[in-house]
Amino acid sequence: MNIPHITNRQQDILLLLYRFRFLNRTQIQLLLHHKNTKSINTWLKDLTDKKYIERIINDQSKLNNIPTIYYLSLNAIKFLKTQSSCKTEYITKLYKEKTRSEQFINKCLFIADIYLYLLNKYGNTSYFVFFTQSDFTPTSIVKEIFPHFVFRKVAGQPFFVAEIFSGITPRFAIRARITKYLTFFTQGNWIKKEKVPNILLICPDDKMKKFIIKFTKTIIEEETTDINFFVTVADMITKQTIEGQIWQKVSLE
Repeated sequence: MNIPHITNRQQDILLLLYRFRFLNRTQIQLLLHHKNTKSINTWLKDLTDKKYIERIINDQSKLNNIPTIYYLSLNAIKFLKTQSSCKTEYITKLYKEKTRSEQFINKCLFIADIYLYLLNKYGNTSYFVFFTQSDFTPTSIVKEIFPHFVFRKVAGQPFFVAEIFSGITPRFAIRARITKYLTFFTQGNWIKKEKVPNILLICPDDKMKKFIIKFTKTIIEEETTDINFFVTVADMITKQTIEGQIWQKVSLE
């Protein structure tokens, strides 16, 4: 396989993009724990020139100091196929990165920001874990439900399992998805090995939040369950972090 030579640090960048799909320059620098912006820009330019990555430059970036967004290109896909930690089913999806919607890209950046916050707060322990969809192994239990991300801050505590709804998701699909979460975590293999998780439902706006709370109340009233559902709006996480006083627990009281 003839692809241009890159450094180990540049390979790390490709693996980060495999994991999060889309990242901006600031996020990449923070994930690499690297203080020198000039070095990061040099590595990214070289990867771009060598067709490992492509970039999205916002028209307002120079005016508003908005960092460039990066995603994987053809040579990166060839490289990832040689990495045992990368799964074929996820690598295949990378061929379509160029056509991803703005909504999809923003969701990837949003998840990366959440990870960076949690990593900064809990990453100094060996107990903190965070899984993106690319981290799920084909045989993992949670792969069946395929949430947007999963994390645990402290060993022995329940996992947090997160679903991000978009503004165009039909209400019947929202109802089906929440019902599937309830069924999966109360009747499946998960409860044989793990504690009942906390389900985080992230909405695009208050209108959907109200709808989700109302529907979730209905299904937990019909079922006896220990699952805790928490609902918020994505913008509140951006403003106050995922640990802010922004979550409304769904209860029958």
